[in-house]
Amino acid sequence: MKSASLILSALVGTTTASTLRRPNAAAPGVKSTANLDVARARFTPKSSGVAKSSLRSYYTTVSIGNGQSFKLGSWRPVLLLGRQLHRRRRPNQLSDKSVHDAGVSFSDSYGSGSASGEVYNGPYTLAGSSVKKGYFGVSTSESGFRFQAQGLLALSFSFGADGGVTSSVGEVPITALGLKSFGFYLSNSAQGDKGTFTTNGFDAAHVAGPFSYETIDSSYWQFDVSAGNFKFGKATGDLSDGGSVTAAIADTGTTLLLIPTNTANAIWSHIGATDDGTGAGTATIPCSVAKTGPAVSFTFSNKAYAIPASQYVLNNGDGTCSAGIAGGAEGQGVSIFGDIFLRTWYSYFDITNTRIGFAKAVHL
Repeated sequence: MKSASLILSALVGTTTASTLRRPNAAAPGVKSTANLDVARARFTPKSSGVAKSSLRSYYTTVSIGNGQSFKLGSWRPVLLLGRQLHRRRRPNQLSDKSVHDAGVSFSDSYGSGSASGEVYNGPYTLAGSSVKKGYFGVSTSESGFRFQAQGLLALSFSFGADGGVTSSVGEVPITALGLKSFGFYLSNSAQGDKGTFTTNGFDAAHVAGPFSYETIDSSYWQFDVSAGNFKFGKATGDLSDGGSVTAAIADTGTTLLLIPTNTANAIWSHIGATDDGTGAGTATIPCSVAKTGPAVSFTFSNKAYAIPASQYVLNNGDGTCSAGIAGGAEGQGVSIFGDIFLRTWYSYFDITNTRIGFAKAVHL
C-alpha cells in the first residue's frame, strides 16, 4: 500500500487516504483456511442477534489522544484497543489528559474469542477524519485474538445498545467521525502493492470506470442477491440457490468468497475444483487453473462482476492450491463477498445514500 496521502475525489469535501497493510502471514490458501471459522462466525442470522467478528487480513492506523498510534481493523460498531498493548492499554497512564475513563465496563464476544475491559473517551483520528470526544474500549482481558493488529475498529451502522462497546455509551465510529463515505482498495501482494482506505470519497487512482450501486440495509453493509446469478462462459446459475440465501455482505475481513453450498458445487464443477473432504465447504484446485481457468462472474442486480482465475486460485505454498470460492453460506444465512471479490472490485461505502458501489480496481 502507498503511504497516507490526499486523494482527489469525485465528491465534494476532504478526501483522505490511509495505508492498509497486510500482516506477514502464511501462504494465501493456508491463511484462508485459518480464517474460515472466523469468517463464518462474523455474521449470524438476524434472529441470533449481533454480528461476531475479528480481523485477519488487513489493518490500518488510528491515532488516539495526544498522538498514540494503534493498528486496528474489523467490521462491527466498536473501537476496541487490545490488552496486548501492555502498559499502553490504559491511555491515561501515559499522562494523556485528553483521554478519560468513562466509568463504564464492557464484556463482548467475537467470532474468534472474547474481550472485556473499560470504556474511555477522548479524541481520535482515522484517515484525516477526527472526533473530539469519541468512545472506545480498552481491554483488560481477552482470548482468541491471534493477529498483528492491536485492536478492532468497525465502520458499520449502530446495532443499538447491545451492538458493541461504542454503541452502548456513545456514537459508533462512522457517526462520531462524521463520515459520509469510505472506500477500500485492497492490494495484491504478488505485485508488491499496498492498499488504501479512503474517507469521504474514493481513491480515484485505483478506480476504472463508473461505480454500480447496490442498496444496503441500515445495519450491516448487506445487499439483496435474491435475483442474482453466476456465470462462466455460456453457463449460468442461481446465486441464491433457489432463495436459500437472498442477501450478501461485502466484507474486508473475510478472505474467501462464501456462497451457498449448491452454488459453490456448481461453480467448482466448471473450474476444476474438488471438495477437499474436510467438511468445511472448501475445495482444492489445480494450481495451473490460475493461468488457464475461466473467469467467474457474479450479478447482484444489473451489473456482472467478473473474478479472474488468478484471484480465486489460492496457493498453499506446498505445491497445492485451494479454491477461493467456498460453500456453506446457508449456515449463516448470508453470502460473504470477501477479499477474493474485493481485490478485483474497488468497494465504495456510501453512508449518506445507504448504498455500496463497486468499480473495477486498478492495480498499479
